[in-house]
Amino acid sequence: MATVLVIDDQADIRNVFAEVLQEAGYQVVTAVNGRDGLAKASSSEIDLIITDILMPERDGIEVIHEIKRTSGETPVVAVSGGGTMRGPDLLSIASKLHADATLQKPVDADALVRTVQELLGNKGDA
Repeated sequence: MATVLVIDDQADIRNVFAEVLQEAGYQVVTAVNGRDGLAKASSSEIDLIITDILMPERDGIEVIHEIKRTSGETPVVAVSGGGTMRGPDLLSIASKLHADATLQKPVDADALVRTVQELLGNKGDA
């Protein structure tokens, strides 16, 4: 069974993502911010990471950069609603940092599962 790390500072989103992915047959680990997520990614066997972009204590851009630097084979999905930030599109920045996929909030449950399945391929089979 593949393990997915969900990093989001909003508990409701983190919990919904975890529930949807568990129902789809994945083991899920959650983290409350980027620092927590990077610690869990380095101490656990994680097959895929889903990270919000706007978070305290290391944002998603930092998470993507660090994951790709240290374990470049781990797929990363960047998720953002954009928040109040103006200027460059956050998901576009995430793509340039080699996020393997991006999803705009609010995220459709089917799109979330489909994206994870596509990125994990056979590794996702329980």
